[in-house]
Amino acid sequence: MSAYEQVFSAVTEYLSSWCVGDADRLRQVLHPEGHAYSLGPTGNLVDMDTEALLTQAAAAQPPPNGAARLSGRVHAVTVLDDCTAVVKAELARPLTEDAPLVGFLVLLRDGHLGWRIISEVATTSSVAAAGTPDIAAAQRHVSPAEFVEVVHQIRDGYMESGRAGDAACMARTFHPMARLTFAEHGSVCIINCADFCRRVGKRWESDLHRPFAHLRSDPRIKQADTLLGVDFAGHDCALVTLKIGYPPCLYTDVLSLLDLRTDVERGGWWIVAKSSVKVPFLAEEARPKR
Repeated sequence: MSAYEQVFSAVTEYLSSWCVGDADRLRQVLHPEGHAYSLGPTGNLVDMDTEALLTQAAAAQPPPNGAARLSGRVHAVTVLDDCTAVVKAELARPLTEDAPLVGFLVLLRDGHLGWRIISEVATTSSVAAAGTPDIAAAQRHVSPAEFVEVVHQIRDGYMESGRAGDAACMARTFHPMARLTFAEHGSVCIINCADFCRRVGKRWESDLHRPFAHLRSDPRIKQADTLLGVDFAGHDCALVTLKIGYPPCLYTDVLSLLDLRTDVERGGWWIVAKSSVKVPFLAEEARPKR
């Protein structure tokens, strides 16, 4: 099967596993280090790891009066490379059947486990407001101002702090519970928020980037920055895809965001999950290490 078919199959199995409350099947498509992020009742971040999701699935009770349980729907599949993909979907949960979750799944291909879901970021608010669970209707509840807020946070918070090597500024955009995840050399790598921000502050001192530190202010780097897309699963859940260059790599970042209101330094949009892929960029311009 193609990568697209494998990803679609994994997500279909994920949705079906929730439909029947089968934790064993669910375990086969969730990465052991996977996390699901959503908004709590007060606008706080709810973070469930794989074991918590499996426990919830195993404890699920059938709907009352023999009603059919909602199974969710796949709306879009984007394969970024041989090891990374993003899926937009409706995600029925036992506790949220009246207002199914809508959101984004990121899958990474593990050399031993195959395609597995590493992160899920979702919301119920837009679907409940839209009435029937229809993403197109839910999208109409996203205002231009909310679009601008997301772009502003990514441009001025994420991209500029990365360019400046400002770890403190990055920590005001990258949620403390957020992680960077990526697949490399057949393994899934996970970097927590503290380590990620530390890497931002010391980027040009690292073994990978030090030979290219002389390019730090080269205009070609910033010219490679590209906003590829901003997608919403409602007015408080978004996915941003962009390209940003730090020689010797041009990264494609997939940033999952939620609009958080409590238990955070500031109310507003926060990156709660990040995955990335990379290709060579100005790699021929390395300077020998001194």
